[in-house]
Amino acid sequence: MIYLFKRDTFLATCCVFIFIALISLLPINTHIFDPIKAALSDVKFSDLAFSKFGKKDKPDDRIIVVNIGEANRLQIGEGLNTIKAYQPKVIGLDVLFLDHKADTATDLMLSGLIKETPNLVVANKLTWENEKPQLQGIFSSVAHHSGYINFIGEDGGVIRSYSPFESYHDTLYNSFSSAILEQADNDAYQRLVKRDKSYETINYKRSAENFIILSLEDILENNVDSSVLLNKIVIVGYLNQNPNDIEDKHFTPLNKKFMGKSVPDLNGVFIHANIISMNLDNDYINKIPSWLNIALAVILVYMHIAFFIYYYIHKHIWFHLIFKIVQLVSSIVFIYLSIMGLFWFNLSLDFSLLLTGIILSVDILYLYEGLANWLQKRFSIRTIYSNTPH
Repeated sequence: MIYLFKRDTFLATCCVFIFIALISLLPINTHIFDPIKAALSDVKFSDLAFSKFGKKDKPDDRIIVVNIGEANRLQIGEGLNTIKAYQPKVIGLDVLFLDHKADTATDLMLSGLIKETPNLVVANKLTWENEKPQLQGIFSSVAHHSGYINFIGEDGGVIRSYSPFESYHDTLYNSFSSAILEQADNDAYQRLVKRDKSYETINYKRSAENFIILSLEDILENNVDSSVLLNKIVIVGYLNQNPNDIEDKHFTPLNKKFMGKSVPDLNGVFIHANIISMNLDNDYINKIPSWLNIALAVILVYMHIAFFIYYYIHKHIWFHLIFKIVQLVSSIVFIYLSIMGLFWFNLSLDFSLLLTGIILSVDILYLYEGLANWLQKRFSIRTIYSNTPH
């Protein structure tokens, strides 16, 4: 295009990104937009790769989920003892025990069982007080292995990522899934460590229906073939099939209701199971580097502006119709690419900066035209707008 190498195209593009930077940095009160932000704050079109396009694999028979239902501590302890006898590779107890019960004998029994089970991983909760980590969970001190069950965004948001490790000085804290992985497959655990990511995007490939589920009651009554649990990863936790029961449930990208989500869709135990499957398969979601993301945004916005300037100057009667069509088509194309990038290549593409630049480009062009014409009159700086036919 004839305007690709014009100085005004370059300067107008600079104005677009300077404007975006100023808006993001200036402490502007934007409470007027709170209702819109509340509706769209936790929406990502890439979630469609999981919820609508059916990004799911066959059931993972390496992981067995055991539902404790309404079992008490005594029943949980008896169930763990039975599971232990079936010789699983590792047992993950996704139950958070925060306080001792009045029945100290039961707690002593459970504590002793945990201490005597070297392949048992106990869940705890990691909090930070005065910038120091605090582990909540009364059995963590006696367990051979433990891990925090915190998720990123768990306070009402969509769980898209998690922190595999937290560190404080020379101490490394494993997440619950990382602690299980370390016992189940040390090679996979070392791969995760070497990735050295502060957080990992969860590759949701399996809903609740894609995992083998047993009940603690059947285990206690010996209604389960011991070979089912032999050398498997067993995660013991609470779950239910009632879609309206939201205890220990979270919003995830698998939620069928993409916008305006009302009911959490997945129990925490299945989120841990998806993470472990991803770790075992080395099936991570990767992000393009920030510098490449910015470079793509600048180049593509530059090309859009060159196209808009041509229509603005030479075919102004069609300009508003054309730029609306281009904005709409570009938005659809780049949203589709972000979904397909995740679906086919496990690649997270963030086009938010690019789309913001395209949407703002026309309004910035009007402002730039006024500035360019003023500079020409005041300092005789030539501009392509000097002969605009309108």
